[in-house]
Amino acid sequence: MSKKNKNFPLFASVVISMIALGVASGFFCYYGRTEINFQKGKKQTTKEYHYSFVQKEQIEEAFAKIKKTTPIATSTKGIIINHHLLAINLMAKIMSVASSSQIRTVILVSPNHFMVGHGPAIASAEDWQTPYGVLPADQDFLAPFVKSGLIAIDEAPFVQEHGVANVIPFIKRQLPQAKVVPIILKDNIADRQLMALADLLAQKDSDKILVIASLDFSHYLSLEKANAYDRETEKILNTCNYVAVDELNADRQPNNVDSKPTLKLFLILMCNKYKKSFHLMNNSNSAIIIGDKKLPETTSYFTGWFN
Repeated sequence: MSKKNKNFPLFASVVISMIALGVASGFFCYYGRTEINFQKGKKQTTKEYHYSFVQKEQIEEAFAKIKKTTPIATSTKGIIINHHLLAINLMAKIMSVASSSQIRTVILVSPNHFMVGHGPAIASAEDWQTPYGVLPADQDFLAPFVKSGLIAIDEAPFVQEHGVANVIPFIKRQLPQAKVVPIILKDNIADRQLMALADLLAQKDSDKILVIASLDFSHYLSLEKANAYDRETEKILNTCNYVAVDELNADRQPNNVDSKPTLKLFLILMCNKYKKSFHLMNNSNSAIIIGDKKLPETTSYFTGWFN
């Protein structure tokens, strides 16, 4: 046996161990392919899915811990939800009010955390596997945006985008009849593109649409400093001053919010197009949730709705 062959069992065991670790952590499970075989003589096709990152047990435990809430009014057009799973109870609480049978399309707008993919505004046209079944992509809704060049289809960034994948199962649980349009925005997207996106989105039947902004707010600061930046952000939310979003993160990214373009597009839609007002459900911080107010670095959260 050659030296190479003698070392093969050790090499194989290392590779197998790495794969096992990857499967356990979910790294290899975010995007898969299911073969669909048709009758003889017909074309064989494949169906691809993205996968949500959160387990059903985590979600149900979070819903079990929150107080019962009344569904939001049918006039509600948008909600803000966090995607940091440390605050999963806040996610369950805000989504507990989103259970309208009228909603047919959920527009989920998120930061492009890793700044990857082709274009400043990127969407997924694939369906999502969740613990509650498949959440279909609304390809018909998406088509005019792609045709106009405002949005590019690129599936690769969604493999690791927790701003989308962490929220997807909550949508399927609460709005099982709806389809989804996930859109991720890079920080360098131009204002004119945001405005054009808002214009085209506003032309859709808003009675059947819910817009969800997936956002975490202040990052990497002490609780005291985070609270100060949160007051700046809260003023913008309460006054619907989407122009003032440009002034956030003035010292560094992301003192106020993890994606100014996501927040700005959302506020343009809610305030300028739909003429809605913000209703705060919760403003909290990871230091409060953990129970250590002396944490040197924290993350803050806002949840609420617009009607």
